[in-house]
Amino acid sequence: ACPPVIFAATHADKIVGRKDPEELIKSQEAALKEILHGTRLNRHVYCRSRAYTPSKLFQSELFFCIDNTVSGLSKSKEPNGDSDGNHNEDPELVQLRDLVTSKIEEYCTTHPTPVTWLKMRREVDYIRENVQCKIMSFEKMVTVGRSQCSMESSSEVSDALTHLHNMSVIVYFAMSPTLQHVVFIDA
Repeated sequence: ACPPVIFAATHADKIVGRKDPEELIKSQEAALKEILHGTRLNRHVYCRSRAYTPSKLFQSELFFCIDNTVSGLSKSKEPNGDSDGNHNEDPELVQLRDLVTSKIEEYCTTHPTPVTWLKMRREVDYIRENVQCKIMSFEKMVTVGRSQCSMESSSEVSDALTHLHNMSVIVYFAMSPTLQHVVFIDA
């Protein structure tokens, strides 16, 4: 299963002084929906429900609008190091962080990682560090998977490589007719 795709738009602070910031957000959301319409990616895109209570005056259902002027700030500190309790962090960033954290926890508890995939990760790290190879053929990775990781089939190797791709360890596109035969080890 593919993890959800979550969109975040930064510099929300730049649209506050504009004539109609809500209209700008709606037009950007419409453009993004048009781009995604009919694609396989569309079914993985996270969308807030209509019953969701906005944390700001204007908000998108499709992406988080992050105010860069307050993002990353937590409680302000007094000179003595004590917290004065004032939260300066953008509520959209807090919601985005909470969503990402919950999705990671959900994914990790519902998708146990097979030992053979962990062995493949170890082999990829070894190849990257010792063989200094940046690109390998899928067939060569199948050979590594069978001989070093106790994998029984090329589809098992493909699943492991897709998992490593999702973890940003390698770049591998199993669904691409052009790129499915190539694994980018050090990209």
